[in-house]
Amino acid sequence: MIARLRVLLPFSLFISIEEEIKQFKFKYEDYEIIVYPPFQANVNLEFLNITSSSSVSKVIDQLKPVSSPIICENIKINEQSSIETNLLQIDFCKSDFDRQSIPVSDNPFIDFAFQVLNDILTRTKTVIQDGKIKPMTTQSCQWKINYLDDEEEELPRDPKLIRRQFSSQLTFNIATLTQNTWEQIRKLPFEYEQLIHNDLLLDAESSLPDMQSAILLASAGLEVLIGYALNVLVKESSMPDFTWKWISDRDNDSRKQPSVAEEYDVLLKTFSDKSLKDEPELWKAFKSLRQVRNSLIHEGKMIIKEKNSQRNVTMEDVRGFIGSCKKITEFVENLLPPKHCCPKNKEPIKIEFTKILLDSKNSNIGQSENS
Repeated sequence: MIARLRVLLPFSLFISIEEEIKQFKFKYEDYEIIVYPPFQANVNLEFLNITSSSSVSKVIDQLKPVSSPIICENIKINEQSSIETNLLQIDFCKSDFDRQSIPVSDNPFIDFAFQVLNDILTRTKTVIQDGKIKPMTTQSCQWKINYLDDEEEELPRDPKLIRRQFSSQLTFNIATLTQNTWEQIRKLPFEYEQLIHNDLLLDAESSLPDMQSAILLASAGLEVLIGYALNVLVKESSMPDFTWKWISDRDNDSRKQPSVAEEYDVLLKTFSDKSLKDEPELWKAFKSLRQVRNSLIHEGKMIIKEKNSQRNVTMEDVRGFIGSCKKITEFVENLLPPKHCCPKNKEPIKIEFTKILLDSKNSNIGQSENS
């Protein structure tokens, strides 16, 4: 039996029309795995646009190679025209698969399939040295798995067994402009300099679904924020400059300098009478983010340690961290004079949008199909 994974890549790889790139195989435990060179997907990407009136489920139906690839004449590889590809296919061959109707989030085979997918993406990123190639999750892309017989034909219908599983995940970021925000933009001075911590936190959010970049950027943003805030508060205090320099610099020896946690706790309380510890949920999120950041830098993996156990960081965790960073920023900026805060818009804006996710025939998208 074959479990065929097809994934719509969020980036393109260009292949010369004159070069035949061959599939390769390898074995892992009970699986024989076949990795195909990327195809040009038969997908209308406009269906994923928020302004499109077409349903997202149509993308799932179109997750297959186009019959006649469009040749790109203006991008040549070794003097030959090219084809833009964006669909990766991996076949998992095994005597049988558990085809009970198991939710995607609880299916160990799907976890394994994405582990293989990300292994291939990591190898590709390393060899061709392209930073836009990122790890993918079931929650960050359009994908489907079809279960086929050994002749690559559809399996017969069985109401108790699924024949395919699939998911289409979308994230929409809607930026709006009103007369009020336009006026705020006008009032900012020429050559206005963005606050670095605000830039870092915005970059962390926009870097998703790249969880590693998001963690590092968010953590750096909090470090820059507290350094900036303490410098502002010191100038508003009666502490002599040389005393603050002695506390914060210590001959540029990081072993003697206050830790980031001490800055958010003891030093912040010294100059503002407030500590991040006064907000237990924010303090917990801050400590957890620091722990994940340290595990990534020192161990090369993102781990959350919980009492007597540990687990891998999920996309939901990272989004939660970014949300907590925004609240920590608000907490700290409330302790500063207004002129030292980020001039972000605080006008409530009501946004509504409609996007068709499902056709009637795909009413169970994101789960499984056995009909």
